[in-house]
Amino acid sequence: MINAPFSIEAAVTYLTHVKNLYVLLAGIDAYRNPVSKLNGCIKDLDQIEKFLNDYYQQDYNLQILRLADSDATYRNIINGFRDHLCQAGPDDIAWFHFSGHGSEEFTANEFWPIEPKGYDQTLLCYDSGHDSVENMADKELAVLLHEVGSQYPDGSSKETPHIVVSLDCCHSGSGTRSAEGVEELRIRSTPSRRVKREFKSYVDGYYANQDGRVQVPLSTHIVLSACQNIQLAGDLPSGGAFTSGLINALRASDGRIDYVDLFQQTRSAVKKIRDNQTPQFDTIGNLNPYTRFLDGEPFGEPERYEVTQKDGTWYIECGAIHGLPTHPPEPIALEIFTPAPENKSLGEAVIKSVGALKSPIDLDLNIDIKNIFKSIISDPPDYRATLKHLPAPPEIVLLTGESEGVSLLQNHWDSSKSIVATEDDCSDYSIQVTATADGFGVHDHIQNKLAYKTESIDASSAGIIVKALGRIVKWRRFIALENKDRASTIGDGLEFELEVMEMTGGGPKSTIYESDEIQLIGNSSNTMNRAFGINPKIKVLNSERNLFFYCFYIDEQYAIKSPEGERVFRPEERPNVEVYEQTMWSEIQGFGPEPHEKSASAWIKILVTTEELNYEKFLQEGLGASRATFNAWGATLSDDWTTFTTRITVDWKDD
Repeated sequence: MINAPFSIEAAVTYLTHVKNLYVLLAGIDAYRNPVSKLNGCIKDLDQIEKFLNDYYQQDYNLQILRLADSDATYRNIINGFRDHLCQAGPDDIAWFHFSGHGSEEFTANEFWPIEPKGYDQTLLCYDSGHDSVENMADKELAVLLHEVGSQYPDGSSKETPHIVVSLDCCHSGSGTRSAEGVEELRIRSTPSRRVKREFKSYVDGYYANQDGRVQVPLSTHIVLSACQNIQLAGDLPSGGAFTSGLINALRASDGRIDYVDLFQQTRSAVKKIRDNQTPQFDTIGNLNPYTRFLDGEPFGEPERYEVTQKDGTWYIECGAIHGLPTHPPEPIALEIFTPAPENKSLGEAVIKSVGALKSPIDLDLNIDIKNIFKSIISDPPDYRATLKHLPAPPEIVLLTGESEGVSLLQNHWDSSKSIVATEDDCSDYSIQVTATADGFGVHDHIQNKLAYKTESIDASSAGIIVKALGRIVKWRRFIALENKDRASTIGDGLEFELEVMEMTGGGPKSTIYESDEIQLIGNSSNTMNRAFGINPKIKVLNSERNLFFYCFYIDEQYAIKSPEGERVFRPEERPNVEVYEQTMWSEIQGFGPEPHEKSASAWIKILVTTEELNYEKFLQEGLGASRATFNAWGATLSDDWTTFTTRITVDWKDD
């Protein structure tokens, strides 16, 4: 859309130098029975269209196709992709937005090998459920996006444009009202029709016409979605919580923002509107998240990680503890650079599997890079790599109190510790730092306690506080650390047990626990020096691989310790042994509350790997004195990886 008058020459110059921005907006309030009506979907389209006209009309050739209510039919949306969005060339942008109901429906039998849960995530079009019209399934969107990325409307091939998808709906749940009881707030979800779909009905028979194994096509794009699958997307008369939050975040930055920052700011903006809704962003096809919204040009600075080599395998010093997903929808790509100050890009590689601390990378995709690395094995320089993947959301830290102290904190801030500062108390923060004349105080709102404080407010104290925040984030991530990769098999042959020793009239008594949460009641009769004995074990069942065991003790004051470091199981040392019990500690450790405490909790985490691990990188000191005792109780006793985590709590009851 071009409002200003143009001469023919000016128009030709403009159109040959300006990117085309093709936008397909679909929104439905006026659903037909039995689907419940919504309030804010058309307002969503209005918000997006106004934002685009306010911020993008002068810099782009703006082409908007709007499908509202009865126009947003199943066939019209498909045609909107093929006739409108497919016009986008390699230098252009294509944006599809949907506001309406979402649902889960039974998938066709033929998709079961790739969809083990048996469901399609679907969008409800205006005519879905009427006259045999289906919902728009995720597997159909994949086909349409693939077409946008690979062909023009006439079917001729092209290079991929920059593609953005935003979905303001939810994909599960039932009911039309929020449990919060707010009368104006509806939920953009509708119950499943409980009808299994026919295979040939997906996108004009696209999958039925495939030869051999069914494959869902892949295109490079980013998906901005309203909420997690287990959450519900809020709908208000003024617009959807997600769309409103997204547009608010974009307007606050004048549209000049990369996807990483947009992700964080959209989450905060949505939380102001609806507290129990968490937007999700996903990069597909290794789209670089450090690019400007819609424009696709580099914007923002990604974290750089060391690239190392060991025994012929190359690694990036980044893993699950840094926020990498262990079960990504596709291999995570990375770009490798020469050392500073040159910072020359050498090309791309992919992560083969996500490790706990570091991850092996595959250089076979780029022979030139592989040869470069081979040539420098004898004296490898300090290579670095950046990830083409959205990082895990950082912890938002609210800064309050004395302006001088807040300024000191801002000046010493270190975003590499996965923390982002805000002074907006409506943000989705879980940590708060308060600056007073007496010092800084760190409040952990998840643990509901004062985590740390300083006795003064100065530059040195500000630096200490920022480091303390980094420890809190690392502690949280380490407790949550687990391998979700479905290809991982290491856990199949392992069983975790926690032996707990207590005192009785006849001497020590042993009880075996296998749960991830243990609650004990202690008194002077059943403990020794106010402590139970704890002895974590792993049973190894018929393993033919070397296994490395690392047992960690994690206390409530953010300390991560490994009392005895690494233990190794080698099958050749245990021939003909079907079940081997690997103890983690040579001595049973005592755990219980200090004399002045009534309760104490800690976590026992065992990390098992097929490759040796530099476990010391996980360790850290706590932020204060522990409420628990942890010492000897007085009695002696490939990269694939898995974890076992148990929280143990002892409550004290006086005799």
